[in-house]
Amino acid sequence: MKALIRQSLLCLMSLFAVLAFAQAERNYSTLQFDVVMETPVMGSTATKVYTKGKKSRMVMQTGGIETITIFDGVQAYMYMPAQNMAVTVPAGEAAGQVPEVGDYKKDCEYLGQEACDGKNCGVYNCSKGAVPVKMWMDESVDFPVKLETGGATVHYKNLVVNAPLDDSLFVLPAGVRQQDISGMMQGLQGAGGLER
Repeated sequence: MKALIRQSLLCLMSLFAVLAFAQAERNYSTLQFDVVMETPVMGSTATKVYTKGKKSRMVMQTGGIETITIFDGVQAYMYMPAQNMAVTVPAGEAAGQVPEVGDYKKDCEYLGQEACDGKNCGVYNCSKGAVPVKMWMDESVDFPVKLETGGATVHYKNLVVNAPLDDSLFVLPAGVRQQDISGMMQGLQGAGGLER
């Protein structure tokens, strides 16, 4: 469980780092796209992503279970509708997990051009932050086609720019039970559910 949460957070924060750059560079008000994430822990997972400014929503199906990750601009929530529960990740804890991408053309090592998922991409190695990131960028839209980081490979598909998105996408539904991630981890350790 701990490895699953850590891997999910790593991929989530990698995504936020790239999105922050794409939205700032191109002045996109909203983005909507599909993500196929491959990790040793979770296998292959398909996700639908919506972003508006600094807010994001990711809807993921894994093993028949739907998990919705919402970032409201301040905190990240891993919401499980079937359990009517959300795990809250404080912004300070999440920030320490973010691989730094920055201005990839300035801050990352350019490795050359390569075809990736049918697009001609610039390939960059970004090792500025704590977690190295290798990116295949479609430079015509300043958006990744593929990203590798922390043992995960992420493919981005079906990009829609500046589509109208309702603000309710980025808010937890009323009545959802919330638990802080540190409290959840302590509970799992106390029950013998996690290795130390």
